[in-house]
Amino acid sequence: SGPKTKPLEVLIPIYPDFNTFDINGPIEVLSQANRNSGFTHFKINIAAGTELTTSVEGVSIARDISLTDAIERLSDWDILLVPGGVEKAILSMIASWKEGRVAEAPYSNEVVTLLDRYIGRLDGFVFTVCTGSLFLGALGKLVGRRATTHWGSLATLKSLCAVFPGGMDTRLCCM
Repeated sequence: SGPKTKPLEVLIPIYPDFNTFDINGPIEVLSQANRNSGFTHFKINIAAGTELTTSVEGVSIARDISLTDAIERLSDWDILLVPGGVEKAILSMIASWKEGRVAEAPYSNEVVTLLDRYIGRLDGFVFTVCTGSLFLGALGKLVGRRATTHWGSLATLKSLCAVFPGGMDTRLCCM
C-alpha cells in the first residue's frame, strides 16, 4: 500500500425536516470504507444551525460544527453531502434565502448560503441524496447537467431548473 494521506473531510449540513435515511446510508458506506481498509479515508462532520436538529422522522441529531463555522471554514471541506428532506421545507428555505428574508426554520438561510458558496468553488465534490438536489436546481447549479431526485419531486426539480438559461438536461434519471 502507498503512503497514507490525510482523510477527506466530508461535511453534511442538516436542517429541520431532513431525512435521516439520506445521511445514514452515505455515512454507513463511508464508515465501512474506513473500517475495511484499516485507515480513515473519510472524516464525517455534521453541520447544523442548532445543537440538535430534528428530522422528518422525529429523530434529533447532534452537530459537530455550526453552520456559521462551516461557512467560515469553507475551504476545509473536500466533499459536501446534501441530504434530502421534506420538499415544502426545502422550497421554503430557498425562497427565504432568495428573497433575503429571515427563514421560518432557524438557520435555514445559512444552509443555502453554505451550499451556494461551496458549489461556487472550483475544487471539492458535491453529492445530493433524494430531494437534496432541489437545492442545486434552485441555485442554478444543474444547468446542462443530468440530475435525479425522489420521483415525487421530479416535476418540482424540472420547474426549478427551467428558470435558468440553458435549463437542465431534460433526461432525468428516475430512481
